[in-house]
Amino acid sequence: MMTGMIEILVYSLGISLLIAILYKVLINPTEARKAKSDMEYHKERIKKARKSGNTEEINKLTAESMKASQKQLSLTAKPLMISLLIFWAFFAWIGGTYGDLLIPTPFWTPLLNWEFPFVFLTTTLTWYWWYIVVTIPGSMIFRKLLGTYPY
Repeated sequence: MMTGMIEILVYSLGISLLIAILYKVLINPTEARKAKSDMEYHKERIKKARKSGNTEEINKLTAESMKASQKQLSLTAKPLMISLLIFWAFFAWIGGTYGDLLIPTPFWTPLLNWEFPFVFLTTTLTWYWWYIVVTIPGSMIFRKLLGTYPY
């Protein structure tokens, strides 16, 4: 039982690191920061134009804001698609391999359920919840260490 828990931990952190490296390699941080700052700049200008009631200026600034938004989306689209393919393949494999694994926890854990009372307490986690518990902080740490997030 502990072996499966450790294996999921290692695989999940490995995939998180791989995806963080993928973002580091494929996204130009200078362009991403510029696109983000352009969007924020246009947002502030739109806010000022709305206060003054200048409809023509609002339309012009909205179009510029949309261009900056499209630029940011185009920068992140390729790494997003590649990371989704990696995630789906890994997720399907890990679900098939560890589908019946229950991981004991030293504390009571609230889980959602479709039946009333909808939330119940348990001392075990399935592979899915263990994956979530490991991956979210792991991804945040790896992205912070590699400087890939926030732009």
